[in-house]
Amino acid sequence: MSNFYEALAAGHETARISPTRRRALEHLELYANAGTRIDLAVINTRVLARGAANALRRGDPTLPPLPEAVLDLARAVRALANYLEEPGGPEEARGFALEAARKATEILKERHDLAASVLVGQVRSAAVDILRSTGMDQASALGALEETAGRASEIG
Repeated sequence: MSNFYEALAAGHETARISPTRRRALEHLELYANAGTRIDLAVINTRVLARGAANALRRGDPTLPPLPEAVLDLARAVRALANYLEEPGGPEEARGFALEAARKATEILKERHDLAASVLVGQVRSAAVDILRSTGMDQASALGALEETAGRASEIG
């Protein structure tokens, strides 16, 4: 990730100095704001993958909505990449992230054990990080999550 920030700093300096590149500053700001959140989403996804692999090794009962939720996270990341490349509206990335959280949270209606809660929590955390990477602040991202998927602590 340090290479990303180094490239971002170099791009920012170039755009700041060069009059013909100044309009790129806004686009670079978009990347800068998204960078930290994307890094957190990657960490959450790694933890999710480890948790899912451990559940499979233990022979835990399958969680049917989980693969669909993970696919929606992947769709959200693809949509986020498109948004960062050609900024328009972030609605598609946000929609997929929220749908991933909604599907994962459905698991808690059937199971509320620690293993299921951890997996659901990781999907929800990654979804919030994706929402934040589209420019939402923490309160707005959590509000959208709770409106779409409910409060995890109140389900089950």
